[in-house]
Amino acid sequence: MTIQLERREGALYVSLFHNGRTVDLARPVSQADLQKLMFVCDLYRQHTRTPAPAMLTEAALVALGVEMFNLVLAPQWLNLSPMGEQRSLIIACGELDLLLLPWEVMLPPGEGFLGSNPHWLVERHLPGDEDKKSRLPTQASRLLFFQSLPHDLPPLASPMPHLSPVGTLGGLRTVLEELTQPTLLFLHGHALVRGSSGYFAFCEDDGTSFVMTAMELALFLKPYDHVQGVVLSGREEGHPPPVGAMHAVCRQLIQAVPSVLAWPDAPGSSVCTTLFSTLTQSLTEGHPLPTAAALARHASSQQDKPTGYPGWTLLGCYGS
Repeated sequence: MTIQLERREGALYVSLFHNGRTVDLARPVSQADLQKLMFVCDLYRQHTRTPAPAMLTEAALVALGVEMFNLVLAPQWLNLSPMGEQRSLIIACGELDLLLLPWEVMLPPGEGFLGSNPHWLVERHLPGDEDKKSRLPTQASRLLFFQSLPHDLPPLASPMPHLSPVGTLGGLRTVLEELTQPTLLFLHGHALVRGSSGYFAFCEDDGTSFVMTAMELALFLKPYDHVQGVVLSGREEGHPPPVGAMHAVCRQLIQAVPSVLAWPDAPGSSVCTTLFSTLTQSLTEGHPLPTAAALARHASSQQDKPTGYPGWTLLGCYGS
């Protein structure tokens, strides 16, 4: 099913499409309901910044999941009747503040959180891309891990110790052109945002920062059509997850790469161990990136619940 979100003259409208038919068309969302959702979302975000008791975190997730469901799906849920072993939810929208909402936390009756349910794939698409079929790999992914940590930017939490911190654009070009031709790129570093525009910081040869716009990075990756997916990760030490920055970059990258995963966190940290191991294992077993992300969220939501850290909710998939 597809949820299409659009703003017109400051008002938000929701349309729903399922199995080729229109279920709901341009239903207006009241400003009061939208403000209530944003308030509950802010409460949830606090749990991604500082540790909290598991019970409180779960309560915040449930409250947000119910609000998101009530806002967009509840009026037509009985007419949707999602069935089948594998179901998909596509968020079609061009507005950054709506794309970066944690749609994976949506909580329909009887389904659990959609993002932690391995039978559901949750993806964000730009307007007009909803019906395109992603060029997803049909065999085990060949993974390339690359990190860029300029010494004139704040340190990242848990950098990947086995990788060089000086990741230059020329170095990335070299490894992408190697005979192995990686199909999936893990890009770890600083994502930045100004307004609604995303940027990524590479290193100069001397280790200082060289900042590219997300569109420039997309144009750089476009010729490497063997790259079928990108995982973008990174979180500054002691800072909240850079959700807006990651999604701003991914929103542009999806124009060059079929599947992109925003992961505004520190994959090398102890609280991300389950997510990281399940994601990489699923990819090497041949699962497409959206499926691998769903399996990783499911595993983390079950095993990491006692920590009170909802890291699984930060994985946001983009498709084209």
